Amino acid sequence: MIKKVNVKLLRDPGNRVLATAELILDDGLVIHDLKVIEGRNGLFVAMPSRLGNDGEFRDVVHPTTRALRKKLDDMVLGEYRRMNREMRIRALHPEA
Repeated sequence: MIKKVNVKLLRDPGNRVLATAELILDDGLVIHDLKVIEGRNGLFVAMPSRLGNDGEFRDVVHPTTRALRKKLDDMVLGEYRRMNREMRIRALHPEA
């Protein structure tokens, strides 16, 4: 199962990709290149993907159940929101 989530906030105004993330699994596997994206209906997590020969992007890793997808999204977006809050607090109170 998911042991840890690392999120890196991106500071590129105008870019819909707000952060990248990696998942560290219990058995020592790391999944890189998840993205937190600002979509039409709010934030979502995009799985790592690559461009196929047909010009379409395909996920190279993805959850196989809705329950796991929800847990993954909740963990990544939760960490993204926590880091975003901390960044705003530090900007308001740089001496803290």
